[in-house]
Amino acid sequence: MRASEKARKKKLTHPSSSSTSSTSNSSSAGDAGGAADRVLNQLLTEMDGMNSKKTVFIIGATNRPDIIDSALLRPGRLDQLIYIPLPDDPSRRQIFSAVLRKSPVAPDVDLELLVKYTAGKRRVNFF
Repeated sequence: MRASEKARKKKLTHPSSSSTSSTSNSSSAGDAGGAADRVLNQLLTEMDGMNSKKTVFIIGATNRPDIIDSALLRPGRLDQLIYIPLPDDPSRRQIFSAVLRKSPVAPDVDLELLVKYTAGKRRVNFF
């Protein structure tokens, strides 16, 4: 019996691996022999095998919603998509304070300048 079948039988959460390219419309060339396509197809198969009587939450995150495969967004697959915008100035200030709370920071580091400089940027843009 496959792991997904056992999980369904016991009403457990079924973890699955994912990658950014597995939700992409792009070609799978160079992705270990079509691994992204196989992951996407398995996810779609699992989603189609669920009936409406079960409460199932599928949670995913991406910083590239523009490349999500359209098959994932068809009616009946995902009931709700939630867009979380980039943090505003007060939120970024709180993020920097929390992240740097236990780190030694030089006295000349200006958090307000960091907040201003990072406006409109994602975390991946910092490195």
